[in-house]
Amino acid sequence: MKIDRSRVLTHTRRDLMKIENDPELRAFVDDVIRHLTFDEAVAACRQKFGQSRAPGRSTIHRYWTRIKNTLPQCDIKRRV
Repeated sequence: MKIDRSRVLTHTRRDLMKIENDPELRAFVDDVIRHLTFDEAVAACRQKFGQSRAPGRSTIHRYWTRIKNTLPQCDIKRRV
């Protein structure tokens, strides 16, 4: 059985990061991620951008782990 690897070679996890590919969404998430839980951030994104444009909880968490050291500190501890 032969497997077509053309899609596998061009696919990267980076392609899946909705937040980084949408400047308006990224600015919004950067703002709310400092004071909302991940679930609350998802709800806020869905309310503002709609279901199809809003990132999921896992995407927000992956984005947060990637940028958490660059964000200003906040007083609220992360509730996961």
